[in-house]
Amino acid sequence: MAGGRDYGFDFMKSSHHEQRLPGGGSSSSSTPWLGGSGAVGATGAFAHTKEPEKKSDAELQADVVDFLKRRLQLGKGPATITEISDGTDVDLRKGRDEHVLEMLMANPKVEALHDQDPLQETAFTYMAKYAVTNKSELLQLINRCKGGICWEELKDTYSSVEGDMKAMQEAGKVIAVVNKETHKMNLYPRGDVFLTELPGSIRIKPGSEVAMTTEDMNQHIRRGEAVRISGQWFRVSSETVGNQTLRSAAPLTVTMNADLSVRKTDVFAEDMGAPVEDEGSATIGRVQQQWSAKGKVEPQYPLPLNGVYGGDTEFEGRAVRHGCCKSLRELWRETRAMVPGDPAELHQLMFKKNLTSSTDTSAFKKPKRKVDDGSAKRERRRLKRLAKRQKTARTYKTITNTHLEGTTIGKLLEGAGTSGGDRGGL
Repeated sequence: MAGGRDYGFDFMKSSHHEQRLPGGGSSSSSTPWLGGSGAVGATGAFAHTKEPEKKSDAELQADVVDFLKRRLQLGKGPATITEISDGTDVDLRKGRDEHVLEMLMANPKVEALHDQDPLQETAFTYMAKYAVTNKSELLQLINRCKGGICWEELKDTYSSVEGDMKAMQEAGKVIAVVNKETHKMNLYPRGDVFLTELPGSIRIKPGSEVAMTTEDMNQHIRRGEAVRISGQWFRVSSETVGNQTLRSAAPLTVTMNADLSVRKTDVFAEDMGAPVEDEGSATIGRVQQQWSAKGKVEPQYPLPLNGVYGGDTEFEGRAVRHGCCKSLRELWRETRAMVPGDPAELHQLMFKKNLTSSTDTSAFKKPKRKVDDGSAKRERRRLKRLAKRQKTARTYKTITNTHLEGTTIGKLLEGAGTSGGDRGGL
C-alpha cells in the first residue's frame, strides 16, 4: 500500500480489468457486463448485439388483421397464407406461429375461405360490419338507417370512406351529431333539403379560394356555414392566424343560429365582406371593364372559402345555402317572444292583421279534461272482486275425489257442490 491508501480495495483498479484481445492487444475499458462504454466492436471477442423482442401471439394476430383490413379497403380481396406471410412476416403454417392461425379462425372480424381443392391454400378476408364500397352505397346505407349509424362502424369499409363522409357532411347530405355520453359521431339521413339562393352575384376563378360578391355576405351567411358555388360545396372559411382553436372551427352542422364563439386573440386569416378597392392587377381591370359593359355591379366583397374552386372556367352567378339567410334567422329570433304560444290567441292575432278571414277558433280549443270523482276507481275494484269470487267458485265446483263417484258420499258431495279433497276430506 505504498504510495497511497487503498484500504484493501486495490483489486477494483482498472488495471486488474484489462481485456486481452486476439493478437496480444489489451483494452483497459470495463467489461460489457459491467456496463462499460468501451466494449469491443463487432469484430472483437466481446461483441454484444441486442436481440429484437419477440411479439406475442395477440400482437401477431393484430398485425394480420390490420393487413387484411388494408387489403379490403384497397379492394384487393382475400389473402392466402403465403400472401399473409409475405406481407406481415407471420407464418401461419404449422410451426412457429401456428397458434395465431387458431386465433384467426375464432376471430369474428376474420372469415376463412376454404377452397374445395385440397391443394389450394386457405384464404382469409377482413369482415367489415357493412358491405359498403363507394360513396353512393354509403349514402344509401345512411338513408336507410333512420335511427342513425355510428361512424366507428363505417371507418373500415373502404379506403376513401373518410373523405366521402366529410364531403357529404359538408354538402349537408347527412347530419352528423356527436353523442355527449360516448363522444362518438353518429350519422343521420338529411331527408328533404331546403336550399335558398344568396343575394347578389358571385365570381370565382379556377384554383381560387376566395370568391368576389356584389353583396356583403356578412348579412346573409356566417363563417363555418355551407355554401354551394357552381355545384361545389364549401364552408365559409373560419381559419385563424396561428393555431386553429376549437371554438373558431367550422361545426358539423351546415347552418348555425349564432356566430362562432371567438375571442379577441382569434384573428381570421381572410377578410369577409371588407370592400376591395383596386388590387392593381391588369386582369382584374379587364374583368371590371367586362362587368361594366354588361351593366352589372362589379363584385368587390370577398367571400373566403375552405377549399379551392375546381371548375374549368370562371364562374359568374348565384350562390346557394341551406335554410334561410342569416338576416331572416335573426329577425325570427328577435320577434319570437312576440308570437303567442296559444294557437287560438295566435289565430285571433292573425285575424287582426288580415292574415286570415275566419274568426272561428273552436278547432284550436283543447278538450276539457274529465275530473275523476273516484267512482271509476271503485267500479274497477268491484269488478276485480267479482272476478275473483267467480274463479274461486269454479275451482270449488270441480270434484277431485273421482273414486267416490257412484257412491252415497259422492252423491252428497256432488249435491253440495264441494269436494272432500278440496275441503281436506270428510
